[in-house]
Amino acid sequence: MPRSYIRRSSEEWSDLVRRQRESGLSVAAFARQESVPYQSLAARCRTQALSISSSVTDSVDVPVPTFIELGVAHSGDGVAQKDTATVSANDWLVELDLGNGVQLRVRQPD
Repeated sequence: MPRSYIRRSSEEWSDLVRRQRESGLSVAAFARQESVPYQSLAARCRTQALSISSSVTDSVDVPVPTFIELGVAHSGDGVAQKDTATVSANDWLVELDLGNGVQLRVRQPD
């Protein structure tokens, strides 16, 4: 016997998702109870959960730091010092520890 498909609007899917959440039933149990294809209902639940999550994070105003204070690393911090006899005043070296053993080193010799 061929399956019959019911085309539902976005509002109808939203209503089904809301009712499933309020029912306390699993998505599978609610789909069986309502004779709704499980995969379709599960996909709509995931999509709606993602859109709710992104709208919440979009509305939260997270301050972006405009200035991050940096310190100077000394030989006691585990950073090797250059030989001061060969370093000119215009040389610079920046080392960033990015975590997990990854370091970024940028150097400008004179």
